[in-house]
Amino acid sequence: MVQATLNACTPTNVAQMMQALDLIFQQHSLAFRHTFRALMLLLDLDLTGMPCGKKSEYATKGYQGEVGIRWGRQMGRVIAALYEEIVIDRLYPGNLHLTQAMRPLIEDLERTLTLDEEQRKHTIIRLDAGGGSLEEINWLLARGYQIHGKDISAARAESLAPFVQHWIEDPRQAGGLGSM
Repeated sequence: MVQATLNACTPTNVAQMMQALDLIFQQHSLAFRHTFRALMLLLDLDLTGMPCGKKSEYATKGYQGEVGIRWGRQMGRVIAALYEEIVIDRLYPGNLHLTQAMRPLIEDLERTLTLDEEQRKHTIIRLDAGGGSLEEINWLLARGYQIHGKDISAARAESLAPFVQHWIEDPRQAGGLGSM
């Protein structure tokens, strides 16, 4: 019965349900009541591969984490780390990369948390290397966010390494860039 109801939903119904979920989240969430003046809000943004059958909605062949390349979907999530709350949860095709899902996730996040310009200045977006394209990082910076992430280019990291003024060797990484 529930599946039949969901299958009958129009795009307008889906938008209404998303608005209702935003209101429920705002009424019960600690992240929504975060005190930005006291502490930075840390948000983790990532995709998780979810293997599935070929006939599943959004199923496409793509990278699915530890199981490698196979049919699946990607779950895009934004998590408020301090509160261990899932702020945004969206399903994407299995061959999508974080660089393609990041902007819609951030736009949904801003709507759900009703983030204004001042609050974005006190928000850290933590990204994996998959979301770290220069264009996407610049887009986040232009919106006022702080960023914590990994660069996607090992070659760029190696070219920047000689300019590091104080290098700290990682004892677990023998022969790293610091020994160059």
